[in-house]
Amino acid sequence: MQPKSQYLNPITLLGILLATSAVTIGLTAFVRAHGGFSPVDFVNHLRHFDHLFLGNTPIQLGFAASIVALIGVLCGRWNHWQLIKMKLIQDAGSTEAGVAINAVDELRRHGLLIEEKGVLSGANLIAADLRGAQLWLANLQDANLSSATMQDVNLLFANLKDSYLRLVDLRNAGLACADLRGAILTLANLEGASLMHANLAEATLTDVQFDGLTILPDGSKWLPSTDLSRFTDPTHPDYWRPQVGSVWWHMED
Repeated sequence: MQPKSQYLNPITLLGILLATSAVTIGLTAFVRAHGGFSPVDFVNHLRHFDHLFLGNTPIQLGFAASIVALIGVLCGRWNHWQLIKMKLIQDAGSTEAGVAINAVDELRRHGLLIEEKGVLSGANLIAADLRGAQLWLANLQDANLSSATMQDVNLLFANLKDSYLRLVDLRNAGLACADLRGAILTLANLEGASLMHANLAEATLTDVQFDGLTILPDGSKWLPSTDLSRFTDPTHPDYWRPQVGSVWWHMED
């Protein structure tokens, strides 16, 4: 696993050092101007906040420099954070073993994987190597995972609504309680996968590969005679979907 320090920015540390130095200069100038440090005098100076900057005395220059430096640090950190997110999204779609897994773990650690904050919603993850990834509760709505390798992936409670999963390898994947409404799974491999309580309403299952170990949404195992349209077609006379008490009971079509 790659170290987390790969996402640290030395420029941010330099900015903090400069800001600290600027504050030190300002306080030093204050001490020299007043022959010592008095909290009362210092507070009185702070009360006249505009006087700290409207002039060219050492105190004024020092505090002005400190504020400018601090603003620069904050802006730098915000910009760097945006770059981190872009890098993590890019890495999550990597075809290189381990890179995508590390990115997913980092996104979860930063709270950027689930619900509205999930940054992989709509992401381009074509051919990503996500085998064994912990994507439970992940927001992958509208994501393009075409040809991705997702063997043994944990997608428990994942939001895969309207996602593109053509040719995805989902062998032995955990898709229990996943939201797959409108997902396109054409030519996907679901051998050994668990779809227990998954919502497949209007999903496309054309030429999907199943086997006798595939668990269907109603808990039954796939058979060659299984009519999959009863899970995907809301107009089917024997239509099945998760009922009240299951995870998706509150989501109305």
